[in-house]
This record gives sequence, structure tokens and C-alpha cells, in this order.
Amino acid sequence: MKITATLVAALLGAAAFQAHSQGDKVIKIGQTADLSGPQAASVKETADAARAYFAQVNAKGGVNGRKIEFESMDDGFDPKRSVENAKKLIDEKNVLALFLFRGTANAEAVMPIIQEKKTPMFAGVGSSLKMHEPPSRYLFNLRAPVQVEVSSVVSLLATQGVTDVAVIYTDDGFGKDALGGAQSAFDKLKIKPKAIVSIPRGATNIDEAVKTIVKAAPATTFGFCIPKICANIVGKLREAKSGTQFISLSNTSSGAYVSDLGNNSRGVMVTQVMPYPFDLRDPISREYQQFTRETKITPSYASMEGYISARVMVEALKAAGKNPTREGLVSAFEGLDLNMGGFRVKYGGANRTGSTFVDLTMIGKDGRFIR
Repeated sequence: MKITATLVAALLGAAAFQAHSQGDKVIKIGQTADLSGPQAASVKETADAARAYFAQVNAKGGVNGRKIEFESMDDGFDPKRSVENAKKLIDEKNVLALFLFRGTANAEAVMPIIQEKKTPMFAGVGSSLKMHEPPSRYLFNLRAPVQVEVSSVVSLLATQGVTDVAVIYTDDGFGKDALGGAQSAFDKLKIKPKAIVSIPRGATNIDEAVKTIVKAAPATTFGFCIPKICANIVGKLREAKSGTQFISLSNTSSGAYVSDLGNNSRGVMVTQVMPYPFDLRDPISREYQQFTRETKITPSYASMEGYISARVMVEALKAAGKNPTREGLVSAFEGLDLNMGGFRVKYGGANRTGSTFVDLTMIGKDGRFIR
């Protein structure tokens, strides 16, 4: 993990065989995610990049002679709809795997389904400890666990003397998991936060929570919420003339978040679990930049995540062979060790955490993430 001076300053069962011994030479991948609710914009950024990469692969003949079909279903950020969609994608659409799900509560709700139906699920944007430990045979995470993300940043900032802190979080799976990471770091470093404030999931009125933060007057406030809520918090803190430095997590790392922040974007810090998209010194970033030029995808951390996720999926599909099955894909993922030139993804055995990369950025005056 890095921090710069600038930042310091401011599936082989019968069912599986039947599902994938199809006459059409395709590989079906399915996604359930929020396409119409509060996460829709950032979901689109990530999925569009993955879809564009799959299109490039298909144009060159696909994977082992099979074209990739990527189907997305809208769950509106509702875990119950995520479960319904997952069942439909697996049972009716016969997808080989689920891909790019969004939301901690949503992913955790689907975990029993993939276990029951022996279907791999890869690359969720949201990565609670429950998704990593104990390891689930069919769930493969690309991102570092949220608790690792949070504790890494808290520890790093503490080395710079930043210990005057507060936390505002959403009272759901994601928020509670992130808070657990923060509390662990606080306890280890003997940091006593000035305030820890919760917001109900789906709440629109956050005034009282913000007032508590303003009254506590911390130098730094960590926000463990979805992008729109974090942006709303920042806006209200600025209205109240609070000087607290706001830090949100990588789930907010998207162009949509910057847009939601509007004129309040400058100076907001965001943790990252993907490599810096604009650093041409790293091969992965250079290749990503070439990809965005060829596909007209807007460069961003969110689209970088979609691009890397799709690349890893393609490598696993190649390793799964000409007649991929769900169990075969699981074995392929387990054998992956990819050095992507600045970003390494490795599984193996029971390990279901592909990367532990964590970084910290700030949004600059032009709305661009800087390091």
C-alpha cells in the first residue's frame, strides 16, 4: 500500500453437464446487480468495461472457440431480488458462473444458492469477511476483504499521526463489516474515536448523524456507506462548515461518485483496491489505457475493476478447457496465479482472496483521482 505526501497533507454433477453440453458454442455468464437503484451508475461503469473486454475476446474467436454471453439482471440493490435472479440465471439461463455482483448483503444472500447449485461466483464489488472466511468452494473474490482495506488505511494514517477520527456507517452487512475492520485497528493502535454513528440501510434523512459528527469535530471522518449516501454526507458536512477530512471506501471509487459529490468532490479521500488507472509506469495500467482508447470506455477505477475482472474470468475460462463445466471452472480458478504487471491475482487450495492490494487516493480539483 502506498501513500504520498499529497495525500498525507490533505462447478462436474449431472445437472452441470446437462446445463453446459449445449449445441450453441457459447459460454454464458450472469450478473445480478443494481441496474435501477442507488448503485446503478457505478454498476454500469464496471459492467460496461467487462462487456467491452468480452466483446474484444469474442471478436478474436472467443475462448476455446466459444463466444462469451454476459447477461445482466436488475435486483435494485434488494438481496431478495438478488436471490431470485441468481436462481433464474442458474436454473433457467444455464449460466456457467455468476459475475460482478454488487452489494455485501446481496452477495451474502446468494452464497447459500451457489453452494446448493454448485455454481461459481466471481468478482463481487463488495467483499465482507464472511465472503472470505471460512472459504466457500464456489465463491472467488478479486478484491481485498473490506476489513483489510479499512484496517490498512487506519494503520497507515496512524503512522502519519492521524488519530483524531470518527466513523459514520450504514447499519447493514457492508457497514458493519467495515466498522469491524476499523474497530480492530483502533483497538490495536489504542485509538479512541470521537464518534461512531450509524445510519439505517436505505435511509434518506441523515441530518442527525451528520450533526453528531459536526459536534464531535474530528480531524478525519471515515464513511462506510454506498456512494450516494457518502456524497450526501460530504455535502452536509461542508454546509455545516466542518473541516473534517472525509475518507470513503473503494465501493465509492467511480465517476458516478465524483458526479454525486459535485462541487464538494475536491479533497475527498477514497481507498482503492485496484491499481491506479492513470499510472503508465505499470503494464496493467498501460494495457487498460489502450483498452479504453479502443473501446471508448471512460477511464476510471470502476471501469478498471470491470476490465481486470473480465481479464481474470477469461483466463479462468481458458484454463477450464474446450467443454467447460462449473466444477471445471472452480478448479481453473483455484489454479490461477496471474501477474498482470502491477497487480497480482492468485488463488490456490482453499484461498478465495485473489488480491490484498490496498491504496489511498484523493479527488483533485478536476474531479480526477490523484495519489
